[in-house]
Amino acid sequence: MEKDKFIDQGIVICALEERDLEKAGNFASFSNSLVDEDAPVVMDSKISAEEERKWLEGRLAKVEDKKQIFLFAEKNGEVIGIASLGLDIGRRSHIGSFAISIKSGYREIGLGSRLTEETIERAKENLSGLKIIRLRVFGGNKPAISLYEKYGFREAARLPKQVSYKGELVDEVIMLLYV
Repeated sequence: MEKDKFIDQGIVICALEERDLEKAGNFASFSNSLVDEDAPVVMDSKISAEEERKWLEGRLAKVEDKKQIFLFAEKNGEVIGIASLGLDIGRRSHIGSFAISIKSGYREIGLGSRLTEETIERAKENLSGLKIIRLRVFGGNKPAISLYEKYGFREAARLPKQVSYKGELVDEVIMLLYV
């Protein structure tokens, strides 16, 4: 049913490829929209298309080395969501860090579920040695926490007052999924 919802709305989920570097401006617009809305994400300042391109080049190199999964959702060429899962290094190379962001207006339609599920499945298939998926979320972000719990993530730690958000210091929650 959710799949049909995406088809009806014209939303497409894609894996990052070299040709997508030409869309760096679209990715920067997406990131900047999160800053404008003061979304519960760590990023708090806008980024240029060139900065975004360099960041995407780094992600693409990791994708090509099979150290990261990077998916994005588009509608009519506009980036409306991203999800990534990248392996750590050294003695933590069995841990993958997961992150997801969705643009305002596209939340609560199942896109977060779809991106989460697809990212985890691809990570299990393509990231050698992956045993644990870890994420960090603002303590008050109940919709995100509910989404993660739906996929089996469990709170492993709550770090008090770790993030400055809307003039307050809020808890950062670390959640884990064993795969």
